[in-house]
Amino acid sequence: MSEEGIRVNLLDRAISFVNPAAGLARMAAREQLHLLGYDGATPGRLRGGSGGLARNAGSSTPRMQRDRVNLMWDARDLDRNFGLIGGLMDKLVMYAFGRIRYKHRSGDRAINKLVENYFHDWCGKADYTGRKMRLRELVSLGFRSMMVDGDFGFHKVWVDDGLRLQGVEADRIGNPLMAGKGDEKEIGGVMIDKQGRPLSYKIYQRSRSNRYTFEKEILARNFLHLVRRKRMDQYRGVSWLASAVPHARDLYETIGMEKQRHKYASSHAGIIKSREGGIEWDTPEAAANGDKKPATITMQAGKIVHVPEGKDMVFAPAIATPGPAFLNLSETIVREIANGIPLPFGFVWDMARLGGVTARLEIKMVVRLIELLGGMAVDLMLNEVKNDVVSYGIVTGDIPEHENWRSGVWNFGAKLTADTGHEVMAGVQLLQNGLTTATRIMSDMDEDFEEVTEESAGEVQFMQETAGDTEIPIELINPRFPNATQLLAAINTPPQAPPPPEPGLIGQVGEKGVKPLMEIFTKFNQGELDRDTAINNVMALYGLGFAEADALVPVVTQSQVTPSPPIITEE
Repeated sequence: MSEEGIRVNLLDRAISFVNPAAGLARMAAREQLHLLGYDGATPGRLRGGSGGLARNAGSSTPRMQRDRVNLMWDARDLDRNFGLIGGLMDKLVMYAFGRIRYKHRSGDRAINKLVENYFHDWCGKADYTGRKMRLRELVSLGFRSMMVDGDFGFHKVWVDDGLRLQGVEADRIGNPLMAGKGDEKEIGGVMIDKQGRPLSYKIYQRSRSNRYTFEKEILARNFLHLVRRKRMDQYRGVSWLASAVPHARDLYETIGMEKQRHKYASSHAGIIKSREGGIEWDTPEAAANGDKKPATITMQAGKIVHVPEGKDMVFAPAIATPGPAFLNLSETIVREIANGIPLPFGFVWDMARLGGVTARLEIKMVVRLIELLGGMAVDLMLNEVKNDVVSYGIVTGDIPEHENWRSGVWNFGAKLTADTGHEVMAGVQLLQNGLTTATRIMSDMDEDFEEVTEESAGEVQFMQETAGDTEIPIELINPRFPNATQLLAAINTPPQAPPPPEPGLIGQVGEKGVKPLMEIFTKFNQGELDRDTAINNVMALYGLGFAEADALVPVVTQSQVTPSPPIITEE
């Protein structure tokens, strides 16, 4: 039998009244069904219900759309007023998008440099409003709003000199005052077709008095929708703080009440009390009327207070809170907040607890989330924007066309690590074993391999010039180049003619030594010697092996031998 006991309704009571045995069998059967089913599906009276079909069936139901908007308001309030939430959002954005650099990879270094300079110049004028916000700041603001509100949008606007990005906050995508209303083709301002593809986005203008009026409808191809979905049929995003909002609100209010308690206690330094138990009033009339407050003493540094005879000064007791129970409760709530984002507890609340393997594991969890944000930025926004800007530059002739004009990589700054030395040594070992490249290692350190290589070459060239001017070897200027002078001298020495080939048989035995060999070949060609005899003569005369002598004597077939003319004699 369950802990709640058997639930008896009116029908059960009626059946039990008429036929107690049937009523008992009915209740036993119901209890068996309850025990054999999912307990989570029948919460009973001990837990609150889930809301059932109306609240949980679809992510785009009217109820869910209204909840999405309400979560957005609460998340914005916590982000604005609660340092734990606001600071956490700032840290994520800072680590994920603190530095954004695009490196072109067309295969031509000259074209790469031109494209990178062109795109870098465009980043300074990317904002449609002209507030001189670079692309890095636009991305940071967009993803910060996406995490707090649930989603964010950029309208791609084409002006006379190229592309501009106009930011659209979540409450302007669709009318939040009409959340949950509309037909099946509109979900929170997103217009879809029968296949479920977004066709356009309805954008509303928000006045300074928080009144919403329809502004325009943007085609989907001109709208960059930043959103992290958790369900397949979800079109509008929900705040990343959705599961953390109730816990964050409780912690925020609890800390506020605790601070108020301390402030109240700190405002009372002491109380003047009569030894007979009465209260010291300002005047006798006040004591008679009871309309005046007790006597007070204004606190002042170095002030000497005279306590009247028959009176005592009682100091306010010290506040012993927050105690262990309050701190444990606070940490438990913070863990719930961290898991809801999700982030490790040490990163969110107390980094002093990080250490050893645990620190590396938790930092890797943070790196995974940061990489998720970077990947979303590349997939949802950066690559499309970069391709539009570069293609516009090619059409206008500002940059040359190349078959690999789309190729490139994004660098988001140095990777967060708990132990830089350990990570560097691990990277060096992978590089030495051929399991990674210097480009990848330096990218994790927020460095560019090509730039560092060029700078290193420039340093060596400068030291070479300084060594020549001061007549001090480079090895003494910088010990990390032990053989620099010798290597540079070898590079700067003009190339010499290649040495002559090694002398052949003539160079070894001289012209007179070759004459017997020529006589052997002559007799062999005239047929006076067969080939085996010629080989044996060469081996004996010059001390060669059979293989070497066999290679010297040509092979002559019978068809190649010219027969001697017949000898005619007189009879």
